[in-house]
Amino acid sequence: MAPAVGTRERLLDEALDLFTRQGYEATSLQQLADRLGVTKAAIYYHFRSKRDILSALVEPMMDDLARRMDRAECGQSVSTPAMLADYVDFLISQRRVIQFAHQDISWLGEMPELLARNVELRGRLIALLAGKNLSLDAQVRVTVALTGVQGALAVHVDADPAALRSALLDAIGSLLEPVRRKATGTTPRSAGLAR
Repeated sequence: MAPAVGTRERLLDEALDLFTRQGYEATSLQQLADRLGVTKAAIYYHFRSKRDILSALVEPMMDDLARRMDRAECGQSVSTPAMLADYVDFLISQRRVIQFAHQDISWLGEMPELLARNVELRGRLIALLAGKNLSLDAQVRVTVALTGVQGALAVHVDADPAALRSALLDAIGSLLEPVRRKATGTTPRSAGLAR
């Protein structure tokens, strides 16, 4: 008999909670089964290993970001402010996974291919935000903005989503304003972020 409908989603939710609370390496499949009140066989029905659970948590997030980058690169994102707002919305929608990823980097050793994909996506995002021929100043500003906004989100994961969105847009906008001014020739604050 197959496990009840929704077990896979519950399993992923509980796994993410355990990975965040005690770390990926310290979490066993038996602990996960105990927490769900199921047997390890029920977990194996959905996932062959803990690594497969990790993949099911992280890969959809990267796929979503890649789709957003594809749209922006094809010109479907009408402006940098709109793209930044879309990026912040993406981060907020994935805040629990981002919180885990920031708190416990041990999973990177388990899945180096995801680290490589993350580096590739970050490079694409930087190019979209500030152009391909970045000065060192622009590269540093974009890197600080991207890293900082993810870090802030991981720290304030339980904040009201609307308030968090507004604060993140203000912060990333302030950091990237000089880069946008140089790229577009606009005056300060004239290229405000979409809300």
